[in-house]
Amino acid sequence: MSTPAPAPFPPPVFALLTPMSGENGRPDHGALRDYLAFLEERGVQSVMVCGTTGEFASLQEKERIRLLATTRECFAGTVIYHASDPCMETVREYLDACRELADGVMMLPPYYYAYPCDEGLLAYFRAVLTGYRGPPVILYHFPRHSQAIVSPSLFAQLVEEFPEVAGMKDSGGDLAHAQECMKRGNAIRPVSIYIGSDRMALQSLQIGMSGSVTGAGNPVPEALVELTERFRAGEEADARAAQDRLDDWSAFRKNLPASEIAIAKAGLAARLPGFPTAVRPPLVEASPRIKSLVRDFLSGFADSEEGAA
Repeated sequence: MSTPAPAPFPPPVFALLTPMSGENGRPDHGALRDYLAFLEERGVQSVMVCGTTGEFASLQEKERIRLLATTRECFAGTVIYHASDPCMETVREYLDACRELADGVMMLPPYYYAYPCDEGLLAYFRAVLTGYRGPPVILYHFPRHSQAIVSPSLFAQLVEEFPEVAGMKDSGGDLAHAQECMKRGNAIRPVSIYIGSDRMALQSLQIGMSGSVTGAGNPVPEALVELTERFRAGEEADARAAQDRLDDWSAFRKNLPASEIAIAKAGLAARLPGFPTAVRPPLVEASPRIKSLVRDFLSGFADSEEGAA
């Protein structure tokens, strides 16, 4: 069993959903406070604000910063802010705005331009990070959405040039890519690699990564928290059992005809009564039938958690 790399943010990291009021479509800060308490009560130590699961691409800049401020006010643990935009100047503005509120920053490469070369991406990150003095930065590799590759060689170059670059969240689904980034980064100095896959959560820890970041796992935080704790304690069988429960939720979601964000909101509403399930277009809210299926599944999941405890 490998020893996980040092983690600047205690894993697992939960990428927050953004509760939206069904009446006006604006972020619901009261619901956010209740939601953060729900996570904290279940042992969550690190959250990320305004990530993919948080519908960041549909949020105005002032909405993003206010969500960060509410999270900082209400959550006692580690708060990471997702600061991404194709415009370099906008990213620098995000970094300035979050400096006093966030414990860390997560950053995508520029999106929209399809698969730019390493040279162009390096120029982008240099423009954003030169002169930056703030919380640790975790690069965010998610080619499905960004259409950009944070290659192992690009990652290593940024680790070498910028001490603030502490690691990477790899949501590409390719464990070999994440491992190569970890290898090249660690050859320069210790880095933290987080995997953005619930199904790979235990495996990533076993091969020495720092932990996982989850969006879809928000309705079942106990499973991923227990998985991580049991692994740290050397209780491999219990960690495997927690992974199996997480896999059950992943397999159930896979066949539902709705977006992952809509399903996650329906799931959270099943666990946290009153949590709003509205989403912003172009996403579509889960149908009453899907909400009923999710509620029934999670009722059984809660029963299994009690039995495991």
